Amino acid sequence: MGSVENGQLMVNGKPIKLRGVNRHEHDPKLARVMTEEMMQRDILLMKQANVNAVRTSHYPNVSRWYELCDSAGIYVMDEADCETHGLRGTLTSTPDWNAAFLDRAVRMAERDKNHPSIIFWSLGNESGFGANHAAMAGWLHTFDPTRLVHYEGAQTPYQPAKGLNEQDFDETDPDCVDVLSRFYPRVKAEYLNPGVPEGSDKERAENARWEHLLDIAMRKNDNRPVLTSEYAHCMGNALGNFKEYWEEIYSHPRMAGGFIWDWVDQGIYAPGTNHVLYGGDFGDKPNLKAFCLNGVVFSDRSVSAKYQEVKHVYAPVWITQKGDEVWVKNHHSHLSLEGFSCQYQVTKNGVVGQESVLKMPSVQPGDSAKLCSLHDFK
Repeated sequence: MGSVENGQLMVNGKPIKLRGVNRHEHDPKLARVMTEEMMQRDILLMKQANVNAVRTSHYPNVSRWYELCDSAGIYVMDEADCETHGLRGTLTSTPDWNAAFLDRAVRMAERDKNHPSIIFWSLGNESGFGANHAAMAGWLHTFDPTRLVHYEGAQTPYQPAKGLNEQDFDETDPDCVDVLSRFYPRVKAEYLNPGVPEGSDKERAENARWEHLLDIAMRKNDNRPVLTSEYAHCMGNALGNFKEYWEEIYSHPRMAGGFIWDWVDQGIYAPGTNHVLYGGDFGDKPNLKAFCLNGVVFSDRSVSAKYQEVKHVYAPVWITQKGDEVWVKNHHSHLSLEGFSCQYQVTKNGVVGQESVLKMPSVQPGDSAKLCSLHDFK
């Protein structure tokens, strides 16, 4: 059961962090048709990469997927098939479309209500915000008070940010959603655009609108959890600042985590080959070229360097050096480190001089403890 207590995202009464990914249903041979083998492969790869949550971007998935998440212990944000990308807020503010919006929420929740892995209902993606979305949220809250309602588009207001024109605005998000959600927020660092002199990046609209997630979490007028439903865009050799994101997420109790965009490249095989095709390879003009290739893993589920970075940063146990001491931090939500062990090697110029196994201290979720001293090594 999902809930909010003291600004924290909770499941069954315990605070959690979502180490998540967005996942499109995709197979390089069958396109949107998902096989049991491919779904099982996704589950295994996610668990091995320390992923504990998935957003069904941007539609309810085949029912079998939820059964696998139930069994594997992966949290699910189940998302309604509601996207009006080009029109944004026009349809959600039009009464004639109210029944169509509600229908998307009702069908999703009625079909998927018995899956314990689902902790969020999501109202859709990039559809603006208006009365029809509020009606969806109201129906879902009444139908199922045990789950939280999410929608990144539920933001007020739709006007330029302070950073662009110093204009004041109301920072309160609509109260029909249970969490504050953002796309592609910034960490607390300076971002310079290529070829732009230092300092002038703050004058650019595309930078001004990217909020700092930590600033939102520190708002005094709103005590809801804060998450990023899309971040760490994985196009090319991506995932810069990924560790910095998670240093900030772990630094504040209201920060609930996020969902990487996205899990798998959406290229398809040329007939009879394993050659991956994307925009323009079919003679299609105009096209978005390789913009469908944003995955942590490749279309065939072979892993990339990005996968290794996700596995490292999403690891629920962090080991750090503090002076001459080595400390361990337990980021698990439910598990103590009692019974765990740590294998280490001491190398010099690539040659292993010492290796052994250390017994982990009994560190409770959220706590830290000294593991050893550097003087223990020869």
